[in-house]
Amino acid sequence: EDLRYLLGKLPPWISSPEWEAGKPAQELLGLLWPALNSTICLALKNVIEDRLQGSAEYGHINFSRFSLGRSPPQICGIKAVPLHEEDVLAMVVDLDVRWAGEPDVVLHLSRVKRATIGLKNLQISTMVRLVFTPIIEDPPFFQRMTVTLLNRPLIDFTIKVLGGADVMA
Repeated sequence: EDLRYLLGKLPPWISSPEWEAGKPAQELLGLLWPALNSTICLALKNVIEDRLQGSAEYGHINFSRFSLGRSPPQICGIKAVPLHEEDVLAMVVDLDVRWAGEPDVVLHLSRVKRATIGLKNLQISTMVRLVFTPIIEDPPFFQRMTVTLLNRPLIDFTIKVLGGADVMA
């Protein structure tokens, strides 16, 4: 039982021949991280502010800072499988992703007195599936990319009420 628990914590490329170490993908992610960080943060900021705007409970919501930090997620394993279905060529890429980041996120709530909230010490572990379909001859060489989480992610973070106490999750 203990051995099964330990094997579940190892990167998948150690215990399964279908998986490979994610070093080349990790290096690419490291190069792209500054641009990806900006793009992801802008999208998240817009979605969160739009969904919570004008809330009777929180009032006006805005972020004064929103960054996922300088360290990209770690790709601990990668598995790629081409799919050939009814004259359509696609590529499925599964990634074992783990991230212990130091985000710099500060949120202000107008209805709650002195409510300035900071997100710190974010940790995530999950399996991500990317499906590129259909594969085509012209750049970017696929028409659509679908991103799916293959399992419920393990998430741990610290929320700090600035000027107040830490709130652990």
